[in-house]
Amino acid sequence: MTLEELKGNLYEIQKDFIEKAKCVIENNEIGIFSSPTGTGKTISLLLSVYNYFIPPKEESNKYTYFGLNSENKKLMEQLFGQS
Repeated sequence: MTLEELKGNLYEIQKDFIEKAKCVIENNEIGIFSSPTGTGKTISLLLSVYNYFIPPKEESNKYTYFGLNSENKKLMEQLFGQS
């Protein structure tokens, strides 16, 4: 599944989470989010920060996962095909 296909299969609650999280990041604010169990909080947050993990062009095959725990690092690698 591609990133675009994944984005097309999100629930409205996930799309709303991503939009609000991006707004918080863009405005350099602190956000507190809550969502019921099973609504995809982890994938929503990872998709919210995806653009901040784009590598420089000279290192296009490397992503930086600073600050992610090992489980979320593995999830990012699976989602975006990078290691």
